[in-house]
Amino acid sequence: MSELQEKAQHEFKDFMESCRAKIAATIRDEADKILSNCYTDYGMFLETDAWTNYREHLKKELAGGFYKTATDSEDGNWGRRVREMIMVEHREELIKALNADLVEQNERLRQELKQAYERRL
Repeated sequence: MSELQEKAQHEFKDFMESCRAKIAATIRDEADKILSNCYTDYGMFLETDAWTNYREHLKKELAGGFYKTATDSEDGNWGRRVREMIMVEHREELIKALNADLVEQNERLRQELKQAYERRL
């Protein structure tokens, strides 16, 4: 191989290495932008969906709408045990809140009954 061919081959190698480095840097920068956009633009929705699913499951369990899933305990009483723990920890607060709810419901029913009676007269 002549000296000119070796020099051209060496320059070509250097050129290819510089191109490879530039392409790698560009790909890295673009990948960072894409991942950053995904994280900031869509990440909050993914987390929200997961928490929404968890909250809905918890609401159903606490409301008594039990259903068995793979994450339930073997006896299927996960919801009952959670309600019991909440009751033990916050008994007084729950009793006050339930009493207030009953008073409010009683007043609302009283008003509805009064309106129904007045309509009949």
